[in-house]
Amino acid sequence: MKKYLAVLIALLFATGAFAQEAEKKAAEFKYSFFGIAYGVMGAQDKEEYDYSHVRVRPMFTIGNENVKGVVRFEIDQDYGETSDSTGADKGTDNQVVEVKWAYMQVKDMLVQNLNFTMGLNAYYFPMVVDNDFAMTQAAYDFGMGKAIFTYMKIDEFNVTENTDADVNQRDDAQVYAFDLPVKAGAINVRPGFMYISSSQDSSTGFDLDLDDVADITVSKAKLYNAALNVNGDFGVVGVDLTGAYLWGTVNQSGEEIDVAAYAYDALVTIKPVEGISLGLFATYTSGQDDGDEVAAYDLVMDTFMGACDGRLFLVEAGGVAADGGHTQHDFTDTAAGLAIYGLSVEAAFGKATILAQYGYASIADDTYMGDSFIGHEIDFGASYEVAPATSLFCQFGYIVAGDIYEDDAYEFAYGLKTSI
Repeated sequence: MKKYLAVLIALLFATGAFAQEAEKKAAEFKYSFFGIAYGVMGAQDKEEYDYSHVRVRPMFTIGNENVKGVVRFEIDQDYGETSDSTGADKGTDNQVVEVKWAYMQVKDMLVQNLNFTMGLNAYYFPMVVDNDFAMTQAAYDFGMGKAIFTYMKIDEFNVTENTDADVNQRDDAQVYAFDLPVKAGAINVRPGFMYISSSQDSSTGFDLDLDDVADITVSKAKLYNAALNVNGDFGVVGVDLTGAYLWGTVNQSGEEIDVAAYAYDALVTIKPVEGISLGLFATYTSGQDDGDEVAAYDLVMDTFMGACDGRLFLVEAGGVAADGGHTQHDFTDTAAGLAIYGLSVEAAFGKATILAQYGYASIADDTYMGDSFIGHEIDFGASYEVAPATSLFCQFGYIVAGDIYEDDAYEFAYGLKTSI
């Protein structure tokens, strides 16, 4: 009997030790979900549009103490659209599942506080880029900030760059980015630098139609972008400032020309009482200079990297279009640049939030279109929390036509949004 007890006790200890070891090494599984579904209707003079859209992003993360893997899918469809890649027709069995993120990350790789990431992931810098890329990233945490180096591949058409017959097949496009976010008390400072290299035959080439010159093809490029973002929350007052400058050369229809463009964005928020926020904002992207046909900041950055949208619902695609909608009145990628000045008021009352904003919109350079004033945009938005992190919302945007628009335009959207 004693032998059986001894064996049983030994098995219990062994099982307990194994369980502790298994628990220690067990991978941790997490998941999250973003979803939005909405309807939109709008009009300008005799033109009218009406559609509904759904976009969901489930994300899964699995990892242990030092390694994690992340996969994020996206499903976005227009209601009733018959396309296999964009629509939800009857039966709703179209092939619309996309892989947004799929990456591996190692913490403390080789040295303490060095994180290494490879795969498909997002990259964001205010006013410069907001997109997903195939990338490799190394980030070193030095306490008050991080030093981050990111390599992003834009185009890879042929892995053989030079053939046995000595034929040059270099048609790649890639980006090397370095940014240094630092926190100093209530202030966050983030300088960033980016080098964009595009070979002659890369698909990052795009067509411009400027002045009387039609379909100017820009392909080979060596571009540099320096930017600085500073933001801080000082209780009653908050600031968010960004400036960026782009320069370099592009090959335009066989001729190499210089590129120079800049952009800035400024937001000052004031919170006079609890739940009320007043905002003053200004956004500017330089337009085409006389004799310089590739100087529009937004156009170049949007083509190569995917530039950020703005605040105004219509002119800057800051409404539901930011979550997959159609951009009927978007001016953020015009070659003439964009200038926005405005103010906003946001108020929160329990589960309800109300937003009102006004923007004076014009293009930066009237030599492109002959006129510069787009119009006055007035936006209203409201949401009500029906469950944790879930709200019903509505948006209304109205453009009082200026010189470029002959008629006023409006858009109304309503829907359900969640993030769990």
